Formats: sequence, structure tokens, C-alpha cells
Amino acid sequence: MFTKLDVYNRLLNYLENDFSFNFLDEIPATDKTYIEQKAAILRLVSKNEDNEAFLKNIDITLNLIETNIVSDIIALRWEKSNNVTVNIIDDDKLSLQGDGDSYHIILLLIIRDILHSLPVAALPIFNEYKYNVVDFREDVRSTINFAVDTIVASESDLSPLCVSLSAKSILPYSKSADDISSISRLVNILFHLSKIMSSYTHYNNEESNTKSLFISSINNLINNAYFFGLDVDMLKKIYKRALNGEISWNK
Repeated sequence: MFTKLDVYNRLLNYLENDFSFNFLDEIPATDKTYIEQKAAILRLVSKNEDNEAFLKNIDITLNLIETNIVSDIIALRWEKSNNVTVNIIDDDKLSLQGDGDSYHIILLLIIRDILHSLPVAALPIFNEYKYNVVDFREDVRSTINFAVDTIVASESDLSPLCVSLSAKSILPYSKSADDISSISRLVNILFHLSKIMSSYTHYNNEESNTKSLFISSINNLINNAYFFGLDVDMLKKIYKRALNGEISWNK
């Protein structure tokens, strides 16, 4: 079991040695270089070194980061129409180079963990409250805006777009309220998937067992998509590819 210091050092080591910040030069809404934004992100993380809520969340996120699932999902192509294929977040039009989309999603997950643990405005998780989509969205809108403003004000070198996309992943999705971008919807799915997979602390690492738990977890999210505020169509796409062995929880 990791101590708080273990978790913090694990995240720091990942960001400093295995994470590529270069994609930040391609993110609009700021004229700051990726080097300046990297420094801002590391400062933001360091401010939460003793934040127990953040470290608990980030331990779960690190379990997901240490698999290949994000890059696996981004690498896949889905047919859209007229033999045109797209990746799962193509409608966001950022067109990041190389592994930029994967790193972008991981950064949004890390920022989301911070948003859920801000002492001044910790954001709620939809399925932990007896809300419908409309009421929840209305009740948390001001909190989300305050949380985004708090982070952007404290770290002005960080792209506000990244913080905003991460915050919007907290909003529940429904087809009647489909204004949430695909990247935010995917971040929300990954957030909940990593929570479920991290709850299987007793499972061994045999490939067949892990595959079964992973597929069962996605199916669980499909069956409870409304309760979690998730995009069920996106989940079904991921589930189909997981059944085919194209996506796996390699840890």
C-alpha cells in the first residue's frame, strides 16, 4: 500500500521523466510556451503534496496511467460516414501531433483530480448525489466556474482551455444536453473506469482474470451510464473493441 509520499513522488517522477508536455504548444487560448506551462503544472501539483483528497484520487489515476489504455483508445479508428474514419475525439478538432492527444487526456485527468480536491471549491461527483442531469448542472455551474478561475488565477501560465475541458468532464452527459465535447466525455469515462478497476485490489495479474474484470467494468458503466452521467454510445464503442482485445488493462 502506498503512503502519501509514495503517491506524490510517483506522480512527480512520471511528470518529470515519462510525460511529454510538448503538445501544450498546440493548445489554443494561451501564448505561453509548453516549458512555461510545464512549470505551472508542476507548481500546481506541488501545492497539493499534502492534500489527502488529491493524493487518494491521483493514486487511482496513476493506476490507469500505468496501463496503455489511453493510447490504445486514441489509436483506434471508427467509421463515421462514407468510409471516413475518425478517432474517438476527432470532433474536438485539436489535431494534436503524435501522442499529443493521449498526453492531453492524461493531463485533463490530473487536473480533474485537483478540481475534486480544491479546499476552496472541491467539485462533486454526479453519481454521489441524488440529482438529475439538469439540476446537477445548474447547481454546480457556479462552483465549476469558481474552481476554474481559482486555478487559472493561481497559475496564469496554464492554458485555461485545459482547465475548462477538465472541469466540463465533471458535468453529466445526456443526449438531451450534449454540449460536452468528446474529449471531456472520454475523460469522464476514464475517471470512472479507473475507480472501478482500482477497487479490485484482490485480483491477481493473470491475463485472463484481468481481461474479464476490465470487460465487466466497462459493461458495468454501460448499464449505469445515466447514473454516472456517461456517454453510453462512446462506452459501447470502447466495449466492443475491448471484447476484440484491441483495448486492454495492461498493468
